[in-house]
Amino acid sequence: MDSAVAVRPQGRGLSLSLADDKQRRVDGARQLILQFVEAYPGSTKAACGFLTQGYAAGALLPEMAQAIEQCNDKLNDCRRGLVSDSTVTKWKALKKATGHCLPAKTRVKERWQDVTWLPLFLAAYRKPQKPKQTEAYAVFKQDWLEQGLDLAGLPSISAVNRVLKLMPPLVRETGRCTGSALAAMKPFIRRDWSGSSNEVWVGDGHTFKAKVRHPETGQAFAPEVTVIIDAASRFIVGWAFSLSENQLAVSEALGQGMLKHGKPLIYYSDNGSGQTAKIIDCKVGGMLARLGVRHETGIPGNAQGRGLIEGLWDITAIAVAKTFPTFQGTGMDGDTLRKHTNMINSAKLKGEVPAFVPTWQVFMAACEERFDTYNSDHKHSSLGGKTPAEVYFANFDPTWSCPLTEDEALNLFRPFVIRKPDRGEVRWINNIYYHPQLAELPSNSKVRVAYDLHHADHVWISDLEGVFICIAVWNGNKVDGFAKSKKDRIKDERIEGMAKRGQAKIDQAYAELGYDLEGEVLTPVPVIFREKEEELVEVPVIFREKEEALKAPVLVGKFNKQEDEEGSYEDTVLMLQKMKEGK
Repeated sequence: MDSAVAVRPQGRGLSLSLADDKQRRVDGARQLILQFVEAYPGSTKAACGFLTQGYAAGALLPEMAQAIEQCNDKLNDCRRGLVSDSTVTKWKALKKATGHCLPAKTRVKERWQDVTWLPLFLAAYRKPQKPKQTEAYAVFKQDWLEQGLDLAGLPSISAVNRVLKLMPPLVRETGRCTGSALAAMKPFIRRDWSGSSNEVWVGDGHTFKAKVRHPETGQAFAPEVTVIIDAASRFIVGWAFSLSENQLAVSEALGQGMLKHGKPLIYYSDNGSGQTAKIIDCKVGGMLARLGVRHETGIPGNAQGRGLIEGLWDITAIAVAKTFPTFQGTGMDGDTLRKHTNMINSAKLKGEVPAFVPTWQVFMAACEERFDTYNSDHKHSSLGGKTPAEVYFANFDPTWSCPLTEDEALNLFRPFVIRKPDRGEVRWINNIYYHPQLAELPSNSKVRVAYDLHHADHVWISDLEGVFICIAVWNGNKVDGFAKSKKDRIKDERIEGMAKRGQAKIDQAYAELGYDLEGEVLTPVPVIFREKEEELVEVPVIFREKEEALKAPVLVGKFNKQEDEEGSYEDTVLMLQKMKEGK
């Protein structure tokens, strides 16, 4: 009898892995009823009758009553509590064929893969111009008619919208988005950057989101900030500020990092023009090649490869830019931005710059302070709540650290400008740098002036082919108006004159008090004063010669300090009397 029962094909092909919660509840209820029927001493019909009567009388166990309520596909009040023997027989056949009693879905959810007209619509929709659905639908309708398809079968625009919502964004936007925008929708791999410090450095450039004053022209512009971080600790090892992204800015940031912390094993960056220029990456003579540092670059347009450093800008350079009134990033009030932009442009026509535009020095100091604060104070969740500095120095292994040699430090690539020396001097950013060797160059010679904005007290001079000449020092030829020795000699002569004049007054005062003068030395003799004749006061010997006077300046110094244009002999005598009386 069981073998003659027809089973719906939907049930036979249904898999437990594709079932939803409702189907599983129905399957469980049916399985419980089948277990009771199989264990009942009577026939299937008698068992079903017992269950139906027991449910109506409320005599069944709670779980059995609940199974009877949930065993049907649909809720039907007229059949509630009714267990049919024919239905139970179908369940037995279904379980024998599939191993379960899952009900077939009465309403199958539409799958976008099965929509026959979807490829034709996507041909009009997936374009880099990103047409709207209404625009793409108009093209789709025209293509439909051109292919001779029945207009009655054309799906409505609401049906098209419903199917598009079912599609994964990556599939739907393919062709509408490319490069990094499309990559942001794709699955990605998380890189594990853990390891020792200086194993991998990551670098990137960022256009500063505020206007500052150009260090040479003084006009308002947006500089480029380049940052190098240690991948394992997120510690900022080097940074540079430049007029635009170029290989010199990258090399300067790398050089600063290596001067302070030694050389990394690998430098990882994008493949922008500044990062992959020959001056850095050339296999023969390139900066990294000469220093033995391997350079790895990311895939073009794949910003996720540098996600480690991309998130750094918000809490460093962008945070600094927001403190300036010239901020022009996301979140800035539009009216204020337009007002400041108009003021800058109007002042530029007059050759001026508004006072609210920060100077280059203020910009540099603010960024450097923020970088230092980030290194020492910012706690990373990915670092276990530790700061980059704590992790960097804790993981630093001195056994394989590789500091730059003296020659490597001297030959680092640095940003430079072309200048014409004049009498041993070169000028850069209103500073004068001097070296006598510059005066020996041929007339109208031009040189490279390589600079380090972190240390502006000297510059590196080389010829136009890069041959090193000298290190010129800031104000290296600046001296006092007169030679130091000449000023000291004049000062000594004045002091000597003051001492002689003071000594003459002292001699007269001692003579008045009864001292004998013996040659060049004053010899103290007892003096009997009229007030207290029994009291004798001895005065120390004072030498008149210049060298000896300077060795015993106690008394002379007191007179010299008291001496002025109105000083008199009587004042000196009065002072000696006070000293004698102990006042």
